[in-house]
Amino acid sequence: MTVPAPPPPDRDGPRALTPRERALLARIETDLTEADPALAHDLATRRPPVIGLRPPVTKVQAGLLALIMVVLSGATQLPENLWWPVLPVLTLLLVVPWLVHCVRRPATD
Repeated sequence: MTVPAPPPPDRDGPRALTPRERALLARIETDLTEADPALAHDLATRRPPVIGLRPPVTKVQAGLLALIMVVLSGATQLPENLWWPVLPVLTLLLVVPWLVHCVRRPATD
């Protein structure tokens, strides 16, 4: 038995789902709800982003970055002979842990 080829995609936009595809998606959703109700609840109640995009970092991560930038900006007020050796070390000590924190806890809010 052969399966008929799907119709070519509409040039004006995506085509509507067939009844078979809708049934498959409903079954997948039911399986997800039974397998992980917490995830299903999270996906159902998560509010969409305001402008259509999620920020790449959470509010806490952004706040930490702002604090790091203030510290680095304050380091530029040191005398120039201290500024050049201190700023790269301070940057490494502050930015690298922040990057590791961001990688380990991706933005989900």
